[in-house]
Formats: sequence, structure tokens, C-alpha cells
Amino acid sequence: MKRRPIATARARAPAETPAPLAAKAPRATEQPQPPMRVLVMSHMDPRLSRGGAEIAAFQMYQELSSRENVTACFLSASGGKLPERLGVRLVQPFGLNEYVYVTQGFDHFLHANPDPEFPVEFTALLHEFRPDIVHLHHYTNFGVETLHLIRRACQPRALSSRCMSIWPSAIISARW
Repeated sequence: MKRRPIATARARAPAETPAPLAAKAPRATEQPQPPMRVLVMSHMDPRLSRGGAEIAAFQMYQELSSRENVTACFLSASGGKLPERLGVRLVQPFGLNEYVYVTQGFDHFLHANPDPEFPVEFTALLHEFRPDIVHLHHYTNFGVETLHLIRRACQPRALSSRCMSIWPSAIISARW
């Protein structure tokens, strides 16, 4: 049995053009939906380190910020390239919705964040912004435990990640 090409099969189908759908007018009782809130996280800021992953995450943030129905927030880490401020972990040196986590250390073996002040400030940011979607471009400099903090603080509808790998010793067991 010889198969016909898809284009030929479509050409023989009756040509029916559906009537254009009328634009659905919003009812007076319907509330306009609030914009979707997206938090994009990157292990470094592209203005501090010119790596490809940092640039990709920042471009994703810029694209989402340009959309009318999206409110985006960008959180990156400094990796020791910004001076530390006493008692402050999240700073905004570049813009209103652009935060930089000022840190000096990260455990690359356990993929853990040894900073005891980070969970409190990060949780406060999550409570303030209340993201619907969190995109964690990589957990380096934040720590793999950031996944648990996100789940406990805001329970977003979706969590996406571009993480390369997680060592078995660093996996946290939590039901999402």
C-alpha cells in the first residue's frame, strides 16, 4: 500500500472555511485578570559576568517584562562581584524589579548555600512578589535548597528549571 503525501491528502479534502468567530466581549460582571507574575532567577547577573546562561535568563526576563499581561522580576547572584552591605542580602543596583543577591560563598560540592540570612530575605521577596511561575535558571549561588524555599513560601503554579544536574547527595526530598 502506497502512502500519499500529506499535501496531496489535504488537497482532496473538501475546502470548508469556518465562519470567523466573533470577539467575545467581556461581561460587565467579569473582572479583568491580573497579570501573571514570573520570577526569573539566574546564578549570575549578565552585567557582572558575561556567560551565555546569564544572558539567556536576562533576555527571558526582558521579553516577559515587555508583555502587557506579565509582571516579571529578575533575581541574580553577584558571585562576590558586588561589595557586601552589612545586613542586606538582596540589593537593586540595576532596576526596580531587578534584584541581586550579594553573597561571598557557595558550597559547590553539596550545592548548598551556607548563608544563614538568605532564606529569610528570599522568603520575604517571594511573599512580596507572589510569583505564579518561578524559572530557576540555575541553583548555583542560591543553593539547591532554594527549591524547598520556593515551595514553602509561595507554592507557584509552575516551577521551571534549566539546571544541569543535581548530585544525589544534594537532592532534597519534598513533595511538590
